[in-house]
Amino acid sequence: MPVDAPREAVKPLVLLHGSDDASKRERLKALLKKLVDPDFSTFDLVRLDARSQPMAQVLNRLATAPIASARQTVVLLGPERLRPKELEALLKAVPSLPESGCLILVTEESGSDRGESLPVKLMNAAKKHGLVEEFRVMNQGQAQAFVVLRARQMGLALSPPVARQLVFQAGTLRGSLESEMEKLAAYADGREVTAADVEAVAAASPEANVFQLVDAVGARDAAAALGALDTLLSKGEKPFALFAMILRQLRLVWQVKLLQEKRMLRVSFLQLPEEVTALLPRDPYLGRLDWQKEKLAGQASRFTWSQLVESFSRVLQADLILKGVQDGPQDAQMLMESLVLGLCRGGGLVQPLRQA
Repeated sequence: MPVDAPREAVKPLVLLHGSDDASKRERLKALLKKLVDPDFSTFDLVRLDARSQPMAQVLNRLATAPIASARQTVVLLGPERLRPKELEALLKAVPSLPESGCLILVTEESGSDRGESLPVKLMNAAKKHGLVEEFRVMNQGQAQAFVVLRARQMGLALSPPVARQLVFQAGTLRGSLESEMEKLAAYADGREVTAADVEAVAAASPEANVFQLVDAVGARDAAAALGALDTLLSKGEKPFALFAMILRQLRLVWQVKLLQEKRMLRVSFLQLPEEVTALLPRDPYLGRLDWQKEKLAGQASRFTWSQLVESFSRVLQADLILKGVQDGPQDAQMLMESLVLGLCRGGGLVQPLRQA
């Protein structure tokens, strides 16, 4: 059945950029649903790679009249990697793109929320002659607000504390959160979603797995810690990234342990005395994680100060070994496993750094 969408509803040029790839995919899917008749997608839709496709072929395809869809649609992936000659050809064509077509540019940025890798000329041209949509990865607070709003739209009973638990468990990507909420809706089957439901159903983010790893280290549970490490490595997490995440978690534990000793754990971060906040690092900033303090308190109680100091030293030593600064095993997985065993039991190939 032909798509019934007025051609003026979408401009001939659309730029989707930003580091939230899941949200870009969802937006692209929505645009294609509006523009392309699925029965004629072979004729009215093409996906091309900007790194290998000559711009002349892109523009020729765009100028072809659609057979049964609202637009002849070309999805160009990775426009930030266009060669200079192809970029100039596109910029020259942008002001006069055919109304019968739609060129959708989808960036393939990694880690940038500001579109720094996208040529400024292309961004400006898209703003002037088309539609520009940016998709940033949400922070914790934005993600929690998104979950509460989306739950309301879905008719899903879910309290703000459970929303915080879901964000902690599943991360801050919109696509991942929506997928987990759909699973929770099916699991709860009309009743209010609880924190236990989230624990049972939602897939764990890397941060949640690191939390479990550090929790197991604090409990000296080597089997559980190695299990959490294996989960992280099997999901493609890189050792350098794991060092950073483990160190971040240990720094949070250190901060909470300090607050415990000063009997200020239940005091809002914004109300802490200045002499206490001066002792706390700005990164990671515990003030943004007030809601995690109770969970972190459980971890902090498992460590003595000397054990925390030794844990920091072991992670630093493993990092130096992997970078080739210190002698030690160069196999990344063996090194990580040795580090985790050392954190749990002491000993192992990765020893704490000793002061001279």
